[in-house]
Amino acid sequence: GGLALAGPAVAERLFCLRMTGQGVVLQAQAWPDLRFHLGALPLTPASVAAPPAGPAPEAGMALLFLALPRRPDDAERIRLGAQAQARGLAVLLAPPDDAPGGWQMLAGGRLTDLSPAEGLAALARVRLGASLSPLGRLPALDFSLLNALQGQGVPLAVPRQEDDPTDMAGQWVEARAAYDIRVPRADWLFDKLAKLLADRQSHDVLAERGRRVHQINLHPELAQERMAHALYRLLFERPEPGEPA
Repeated sequence: GGLALAGPAVAERLFCLRMTGQGVVLQAQAWPDLRFHLGALPLTPASVAAPPAGPAPEAGMALLFLALPRRPDDAERIRLGAQAQARGLAVLLAPPDDAPGGWQMLAGGRLTDLSPAEGLAALARVRLGASLSPLGRLPALDFSLLNALQGQGVPLAVPRQEDDPTDMAGQWVEARAAYDIRVPRADWLFDKLAKLLADRQSHDVLAERGRRVHQINLHPELAQERMAHALYRLLFERPEPGEPA
């Protein structure tokens, strides 16, 4: 996604959405240092909680939304589906941002392509959200969907970036607002998530603290306020490269 402001030098007024360890930023194409922190795309609860309809996991299987930096190939999907099924999980994948395709569900040994409406409906059934990659490497949509689920009390599991003290995932883990993925492997993650679903107390702590973190830093109204601030600065008090936004 991006934003172009009208003016004589359009190339210098082009901004695009980029991911960082702190979330989504609006970044100038010509000057990468000029960026405005948004947090997450403002997906409201209504947009990620459509009435359940369409394909669903088999009875007894919990649905996991798995955020990925890219769409897995056929061999990876087969492996992911088998590893998840062995632990009572089904996997929901968001549309990729680097290739054609839509929502997909891996459940019961089958890969099902979902329409946009069916994808949103499946999202309403999600019981856990996770990313095996650092948050800053995810597409903005996947990160924002994780954020929206967190705001609804869905526990998240994320890996920390030890070399980045500003990494949001590390802050979530320290606050016990997300599960710490110490081994970024799907089989390890699925094992831990299956145990988390069986541990009601730990599940509820992650859900409640995650919801609280979301309200402090990443709820949709904050993103809208930050976007309004960015537009005001760009239209009326445009910062020069090197100046703080």
